[in-house]
Amino acid sequence: MLITTKRSMDKILVVDDDALGRHNVVYFLRLEDYEVDEACDGNQAVLLLDQVKFDLVLSDIMMPGLDGLGLLKHVQSVAPDIPVLLMSGFSHIELDEIIKRGAVDFIIKPLDLDVLLSKVRRALDPKSLE
Repeated sequence: MLITTKRSMDKILVVDDDALGRHNVVYFLRLEDYEVDEACDGNQAVLLLDQVKFDLVLSDIMMPGLDGLGLLKHVQSVAPDIPVLLMSGFSHIELDEIIKRGAVDFIIKPLDLDVLLSKVRRALDPKSLE
């Protein structure tokens, strides 16, 4: 009899006010064997971050209320070891500025799922893709 043990799954918080887009990302990441929670905005994400330990936050930048940059600042203040990967449909966002603010990377929407997966893996384990 072959006994297998379930590996510890990385836990990701996906934050986006676009419900369909958020659900698609959550579904895709779950298919890739990640444990995923979701929040519809930065305020809901803050509440989840107070209750659950995440390995990565994947957040849209433009959201009502607490936006992605505000969420990034919050994560840095309460859990600076959690990488934050930001995404936006606005291509005028400056990658250098996002990185200076502390995000590990940036993805332009609409999302290319191969690029998303690569950036998620790199954010969770930077040494894995060297």
